[in-house]
Amino acid sequence: MAERRYGSLYIGAPCKGGDGAEIALYDGFSAALWDTGTKLTVLRRKGAQDFNKTFNTFYVDCGKIDFDTLCVRTRRQGDALRPTGNGGHRTLKRLMIDRKIPRSQRGRLGVVADRDGVIAVQSVGMDYDRKPGGGPVLEIRFEGIRE
Repeated sequence: MAERRYGSLYIGAPCKGGDGAEIALYDGFSAALWDTGTKLTVLRRKGAQDFNKTFNTFYVDCGKIDFDTLCVRTRRQGDALRPTGNGGHRTLKRLMIDRKIPRSQRGRLGVVADRDGVIAVQSVGMDYDRKPGGGPVLEIRFEGIRE
């Protein structure tokens, strides 16, 4: 897959999410996701700012992201993340059940991931291992269903 964005050419391998749609992400990305009514915004921020975190806004350490494979997709079998620093990894299926997300919505929620795994999931949370460490951060903001 190759695409042109603001005078730059980006080349990458296309891959498919659970519903056949995976969208490559980049700094400045802002668009509606599929037909879910959800808008996703991705912005790079300086680490020294005071952030107003909301339920579906996540701040991730830029040094812990593979930007070449950064994408948003739907969940896949076996997807997992580490929601807190004092526990192990938990599957998205288990986390969504625990948060009482209706089965009909689970396959429609956005999952931000790279080649190293899941970074953040709409209405669920982000991976603890990707938390900001003082340097530049990536703001990931979902707006729409399940806010």
